[in-house]
This record gives sequence, structure tokens and C-alpha cells, in this order.
Amino acid sequence: MSSRTLAAALISATTLGACYAQLESVGGTGGGGSSEGGGGVTGQGFCAVQAIFAKSCGACHGPGSAQGGLDLITDPIGAMVDKPSAGFAGAVLIVPGDPDASLLYRKRINSQSGSEGGVMPPATEGLPTAEATVIRNWIADGAPGTCSDEPPPVERHHPEGFAEPTAHGLAANLQTERCIDCHGADLTGGDVGVSCDSCHQEGWRDNCTYCHGGADNITGAPPQDIHNDSDPSTSVFPGHTAHVTQGMIAAAMDCEQCHVKPDDALSPGHVFVGDTTPGAAEVTFQTSLSSQGTVTQDGCANLYCHGTGRGHDGSVSQTETMSCKSCHPGSTGGGWNAMSGEHNKHMNENVDCNDCHHATTTNDTSISGLGVHVNGNVEIDFGSNQITRTNNRCTGTCHGENHNQETW
Repeated sequence: MSSRTLAAALISATTLGACYAQLESVGGTGGGGSSEGGGGVTGQGFCAVQAIFAKSCGACHGPGSAQGGLDLITDPIGAMVDKPSAGFAGAVLIVPGDPDASLLYRKRINSQSGSEGGVMPPATEGLPTAEATVIRNWIADGAPGTCSDEPPPVERHHPEGFAEPTAHGLAANLQTERCIDCHGADLTGGDVGVSCDSCHQEGWRDNCTYCHGGADNITGAPPQDIHNDSDPSTSVFPGHTAHVTQGMIAAAMDCEQCHVKPDDALSPGHVFVGDTTPGAAEVTFQTSLSSQGTVTQDGCANLYCHGTGRGHDGSVSQTETMSCKSCHPGSTGGGWNAMSGEHNKHMNENVDCNDCHHATTTNDTSISGLGVHVNGNVEIDFGSNQITRTNNRCTGTCHGENHNQETW
């Protein structure tokens, strides 16, 4: 590191350390869990704004984890004042003199438009009123980049080399620094007498996106992964988003299909308590639809969810492009003799998928009933066809043939 870079880092650390002393006067816990309260506010101006950002924004928008390319800690003025939003065309993050025109302020108080995404931080109700007022007044004053009355630096508790108290997420996630060693098994103080809750925003313990995820959705699934990689193409298991959000062929899957889903940060085996594989997310299919599934070098095998529907016979690669024929033969192209029962006979007689699986597909080329596809059941629905099915036997007329208790 050059002397100039080191000097800049020290100045930034000193300034933000000074800002932390104003947190008590800014009021409240700063967790964003409520828009009311916050106590008496004496800290004002840019220094108080920096303190608020460091406390409630820095975990996701700091030098070690600049989600969306936005770092509000290193150079907040350069990052947000008169800067256009990278994600919402036409919006400006901070407009000096005009709080209501400032996207960042609107998202912090949960007054953004429907086309401007969600509140920040995610899964909160926005800033407490007192903190929101500090930011509003600072913007109304022209968003200056200097503090009029900087307090002395605050005592630091973290190891040497941590840029800011809010930027140690990677060390915590990978357990290169064990938070419980200093802050106690429940993180409320321990030997140092400082609770993690005193700096981290309210609700952080059971907010999945506080440590990972949040880039594509609010489930906590990467991107961003626990290595702070937010690139969808390189983040751990790029297929996360396709699995945890509703798609073209299946409903959204819960995390528990592939993982033991924790209740909070202190759940056994998660990150702080009994984690025997720091830096790696354990995959287990035991309670999922693919209870016999296994992880391969670039995907998964022995799957129901990517199989023929007849058992745990599917496999998939992370780079594979999926279609109906990836799992089972389609209505065209043959291969029907590999399917169950009388599929081969019916398909050769031009019976379409939707004739017997009408609740799942109505046009034979797309899935209309996401809840009855890849759900662990064989879903039979004849639609308007005059067919009934009892004990795996069909009665009625279809494809020019009369069925009388014919077995499948």
C-alpha cells in the first residue's frame, strides 16, 4: 500500500470513527425497524449522516461489500451526490437542496415509487424518524461534505486491519475471526461487554440478506454469496435465483429443499454455532423432493426435480440450458417408450400432454399450473375430455377409442 493510499485510509477511518460518537445523539437503535421514535437529536450535518450510513448501510454498501457498485462508506459524497442511479433510469441518488427528489432518501424512508424497488435496508420499514430528519436536513442544506463540529474518535474494539466496524462481514462469514470469542455465545457482550446489536441494525440476526443474497431477491440466496461475490455468473451456484423464484416451469422452492434452513444467525450448524465447514454452505436433500440427491462437481445427480418424474433418476449441470426435454420426452420427437405405462401408445396416436395433464399445461408447450408441476405427485387432469380415472383405470372415450376400466 502506498503512503498516499494509507494516509487516505487513515483519514477515512478517523472521520468515520468520529462519526460513531454521534450515534448516541442521533437517537434510537438505528435498525430501521420502525419509522417512529429515535430520542433527542443533537448530531446534525454530514458527520451525523456518515454515522447513520456506517451503522445501517455499511454492511452491504461498504468497501468490503459494495452491492450494486455503491460504496457509501469510503467516499459517500462522491458516490451519491448528483450521481444517477445505476438501477433506476432518470433517478438521482442525492439532489443537493431537494430531499424529495433524492432516490436514496426516498428509499431510506420507504416513500419510493413502485418502479424504484424496495425500501433500504431490505426487510425493514425504513429509518426511524429522527435519523430520517437528519438526512433530510443535510440534503436540504445542499448536501455539504464537511462536518461543522467533529467529535473525537471513538474507541475501537475490532482487530487491526478492519476498515470499519461495519465492514467485517467476510471475516465473520468465513470465521477467520470468531465473533463469539469476544462478544459471547449469544453475541450480547461477552468478555468485551459490547453487544453486536449495539451497532448492527435491528433484526439483523434473522435477516438472511444481512450476510448473503439480496442482489436478485430477498430470500438470502446468492448472489451475493458469503465471499462478497455479487456477480451472478461467478457467485456460488449461479442457479440459486432460478430455484428460489417462480419461473416458467415451476413455483419458487424454499431453501429447505437443498439446505437445513436456519431460524437465525445463531442456529446450530449455521455460522456461529457448530459450523464445521466455515465458508461453505452445506447441501442436504434428505427432507426434499429429491431425498436421494447428491452434489457433483458442477451440479447435482440422483434427483427427482430434474428427473423423468418416475424416481430419483435425474442429473443437471450448472451450465445446462433447460427445456421440457431435459427431464422427459416432449410431445414431439419420440423417445416415448422410456416413459411410464401407456405413454408411448398414446403419444403415437397424437394424444397431447394437456389431454391428460390439463391442470399442468393447456397448450402442450408451456406450464400453466406451476403448483402441480415438479411437486412430487403425478397430476392427472383430463380437462374437458369425457374420461374418468379410478384406481389407475380409465373409463370414457378419448382419441377415438372407448375405454372401459382400461389400466394404464
